Amino acid sequence: MKVTTTVLMSLFIALGLACSALAEDAKPYDVEISVGGSVNDLDGNGRVAEYDSTAEKNANLILDGKVSYFLDGGAINAYGNYLDGDDQSYGADLDLWNRILLLQTDYLRFYHRLDHNNLDHLMASLARSGQGATLYHTDFNEFDDYGITRSEWKSEAKLNVPTIPGLSFTFNHRFEERKGMDQARTMSKCAACHVVGMSKDIDETTNEINPSVNLRIGPMTLNYDFLYRSFNSGSDVPENLYMEAQNPGQPAGNLDGFDSRVQFDNTNGSLPFSRTPDSEKWSHKVKMKADLPDNTVNLNYVRSRATNNDSDSGAGVLYGNYEKELAVDYWAINGGWHWKMNKTMGLTLKGKYHDMDADEVNVDVFESISDGGSAGVGQTWADFLGTDFDFKRYSAYDEEEYSAEAKFAWKVLKDLKLKLGYEVEYLDRENAEYHHVVDDTTTQEVSIGSHWRPLKGLKVSADYAFTYVDDPYVFHDSMCPSWEEAQALGFAPGTYSANSWYSLYVYGVRTADRSNQPETVHDMRLKTSWLATGKINANMHLHYKLAENSDCGGSDWQQDMFNGGLNVMYTPMAKLGINFGYNYFYDKYEAMFCSAFYNG
Repeated sequence: MKVTTTVLMSLFIALGLACSALAEDAKPYDVEISVGGSVNDLDGNGRVAEYDSTAEKNANLILDGKVSYFLDGGAINAYGNYLDGDDQSYGADLDLWNRILLLQTDYLRFYHRLDHNNLDHLMASLARSGQGATLYHTDFNEFDDYGITRSEWKSEAKLNVPTIPGLSFTFNHRFEERKGMDQARTMSKCAACHVVGMSKDIDETTNEINPSVNLRIGPMTLNYDFLYRSFNSGSDVPENLYMEAQNPGQPAGNLDGFDSRVQFDNTNGSLPFSRTPDSEKWSHKVKMKADLPDNTVNLNYVRSRATNNDSDSGAGVLYGNYEKELAVDYWAINGGWHWKMNKTMGLTLKGKYHDMDADEVNVDVFESISDGGSAGVGQTWADFLGTDFDFKRYSAYDEEEYSAEAKFAWKVLKDLKLKLGYEVEYLDRENAEYHHVVDDTTTQEVSIGSHWRPLKGLKVSADYAFTYVDDPYVFHDSMCPSWEEAQALGFAPGTYSANSWYSLYVYGVRTADRSNQPETVHDMRLKTSWLATGKINANMHLHYKLAENSDCGGSDWQQDMFNGGLNVMYTPMAKLGINFGYNYFYDKYEAMFCSAFYNG
């Protein structure tokens, strides 16, 4: 438990003749400084201090300041806040030549404390590897504290061309840096199940440039936006010496050919894990908007590509070499039309299409050579079985989506407005058969709402939406079968075939569908605002949602959520406001999922 008491003492200091009470004429500058302090009492490490860099300090100083300087046709503003070296922020903006040139920059730095998993929850306390199937763990850096310091610098420059009204150029830049230490975990398989945790130094940067141009000609507005983002990881790549692959029923060192059934073990030496690849992304966006009499039309187009820059390099059993950089391509077009039919009615139509396509990968499975046993010395397991374990990975990102939306608004009375809406979305997953999910999903939503002012000072809004999903996202054959189902499939308890691979013996006998997505959703909202007097204002909000999916192989999925609150603002005098508030949140999920346990 962590208890933090913060005492703030604000001192507003006006330098020179900036204070109007001390001068006849206001000076072109203003300075404000706030000084405070924080006193901390730490009883234990809790997640309440997840973003508090001063959690382990008894006390610290808090500094906050603002500076403004007014020019002829412009202004300079700057601010700063300092809590400690890992909790600070600064910013400034500059206005020149009556807003012809606008400059802005912001810097933010904070610390994010991370968990250290001591692996004790595995209940695996054996101190060393044992014969056969054994589960144990090792935390190689059990006394390390984990956390990331994140800093971000954002800048923007905007030029409004004075000779061409409506034309402006904007340039945005963002630089983010993440430094610190995190925990990486991996496990030896087909041997003693040795779970290990190691410290990993983090050193990551994201660099983003974003120029754009905007042109307004009469009722038309045109915009072009370009984005380039690069991510670079200079983080350490931890390595682990995995356990010797062995038959669960045989002692270590037995030459039974079992090592040919895995891709790697201790004979491959230390191998890398928990790697983060470098990547980059670029996108082009074009926007058009026309404000016509009683009509507004907009049309947008976007095209982007995200690339894994490390997939075409490296060698070895765990690095892989796909001989090209893997990329995900995306493009979309969307538009809308709003028609003001008359003084009381309005119609809005929207539509969108997007296509996403990712590279396919030919996976060349690394095959070990047998040291003996039934497979024979010098043979791979694939050679012995007369098969090939190489395969093509079809991306789950490949999809097409179509959507359309219509909304109608009608001002029935002076103080009563009704809204009707309908939306449909169709999603086609192109490689669904390779990932055991549904091919396509159709979602339809019908909504109705109202805004009402029954009394002076009282506003009431009520909304209801019903959503029906035909074939929501479902994972097929995701449950471990019962003993009766397994026996019906020909797998008797305790049987084992040395020539049966994992995809057949384990995944191949699973059954039933599972999903965490609803088939039907009822969503109801109510909001009220009441200005009781000139000094009292009350607001109330209620939100209830019931979502269900009864097509999950006999096990229903359900969400029951309620959120409500009441807030009252009392203003007894100028510059003094007292707020009373109460909020309640309840959210309950019910679902069944498969939790598999493996021995050895």
